[in-house]
Amino acid sequence: MQIFGNFEDSLPRIWALIPAKPLSEAKSRLSPILTPNQRATLALNLFRHTLLILQNLIKAEPGILAGVLVVSSDQSLLEVAQDLNALTYLAHPETADYREQGQLNRDLRAATIYLDTITHFDRILILPTDLPLIAPSDVRELLSATQTEATLVPDHARRGTNGLYLTHQAAIEMIYCFGETSFEGHQQELLSRNISYREQYNPALAFDLDRIEDFLRLPETLRTQLLEE
Repeated sequence: MQIFGNFEDSLPRIWALIPAKPLSEAKSRLSPILTPNQRATLALNLFRHTLLILQNLIKAEPGILAGVLVVSSDQSLLEVAQDLNALTYLAHPETADYREQGQLNRDLRAATIYLDTITHFDRILILPTDLPLIAPSDVRELLSATQTEATLVPDHARRGTNGLYLTHQAAIEMIYCFGETSFEGHQQELLSRNISYREQYNPALAFDLDRIEDFLRLPETLRTQLLEE
């Protein structure tokens, strides 16, 4: 495992943790309508969009986030992240298989523990990179949810988790459950550990680009932009 980048201790100490599948494995459910190259381009553009949202928020509102940490086994994505001033955590490329959700959760867990060894954080925000409608205001709204130890953001079907905002203690204690039914899995995990939580529905965050019908629901101009190399 490797970490690259520079950071400084800042207040408030809230870090964003961004997991990213290798481009070669991204968006496989769109294979009936998109070529492998198009799927890789789509995933890369979504990845950049997410990081730019976070970095622009940091520039516009200094202190709102202490930094961004990207975890992936794809070195090319980590290089993009470094260019966008994010720290990067290299998962084991020889064993990582992001088609197995357990691997993704183990990498997220390892990255959380590693972040705890290199800096202090009070809260951590985990966001996927397949949210084409996400805007700075959505992140800002989520970061204001401090009434409980955890905030869960469901997808539109209330099956997946499209955002997870945790206190330091909750992040260290819990086991991540990202996958097909992660929303229920995270609820059960939090309840089993007596971690207080709330649900926060946000239409932009609820829309994840995972299936063909999701892609076709996007405006044509946005679909075109996301496929531009």
